[in-house]
Amino acid sequence: MNLGKPDWIAIDWGTTNFRAWLIKDDKIVKEINKPHGIRNIPNQNFENILIKNIKLQKNNKKKIKIISCGMIGSKQGWHDTGYEKKINLKKNNLVKIKTKNKNIDFYIVKGLSQNNPYDVMRGEETQILGFLKNNKYFSGFICLPGTHSKWIKIIRGKLINFKTYMTGELFEIITTNSILKHSIEEKKINLKIFRNSIIKSQKNNFNFFDHLFEFRSRKLLSKNKYYPRSELMAYLIGIEIKSNIKNIKNSKVVIIGSNYNSKLYSRAMKSLKIENTVIDSKNITISGLKILFKKFIN
Repeated sequence: MNLGKPDWIAIDWGTTNFRAWLIKDDKIVKEINKPHGIRNIPNQNFENILIKNIKLQKNNKKKIKIISCGMIGSKQGWHDTGYEKKINLKKNNLVKIKTKNKNIDFYIVKGLSQNNPYDVMRGEETQILGFLKNNKYFSGFICLPGTHSKWIKIIRGKLINFKTYMTGELFEIITTNSILKHSIEEKKINLKIFRNSIIKSQKNNFNFFDHLFEFRSRKLLSKNKYYPRSELMAYLIGIEIKSNIKNIKNSKVVIIGSNYNSKLYSRAMKSLKIENTVIDSKNITISGLKILFKKFIN
């Protein structure tokens, strides 16, 4: 297929990944996944990476309209778009970025912020918009697991507040940059250990820091088989859930994320008898971008 012919391109451009969907006649005709998140791009070389990833032809005569959400609009990204206070459909939800290439119109979706307590999100606001399109009167909580997990309270389709947890980033730091990386070797999650550790994390006297260095000590001193990756992930996710458990125990909970993360969070909640529904983030993200594209760009 000639990639110069899509009607428009939707992009989720985050910290670690670049995901693009080429849209033709309101359908996805091609998906592009690259490890070109903003932290992996040297010298602010965002436009060249964009052109390379979507394979825009140099002699392309048709102007391509592109809309992106995510960390590409942060201070560390292509352009700091700022934040909106509410999820609504206003023209200034989008910021048009000046590009050297005259064959593209590139737009970034603004993030969302709140002041009490101070918090921000980028990319998740588009997923919430996509979810609420078909769930206009939803009341409950949306959990968006990831590097910086979000919990969003919704009442009758209105966003009330949200909270961010650095769960994914802490897991990455501990397993790749701390002394514990030499002790956390197993690749797969042991679901029995994961479940038991989730339950353990809910005890009143549980202290996460009491268990960290033990991962190393056991490795050095014991010949028994342990599953520190499964324990660590369960402790981190468990603490996150524990912070919200009073609110979500009798509420609807929707999990929107990658297949891997969503399954883990869903298992964790079910082990605590918290009912939840899992929705794939891909279609929700595209739905949110479609709403903005059709209202303001098309």
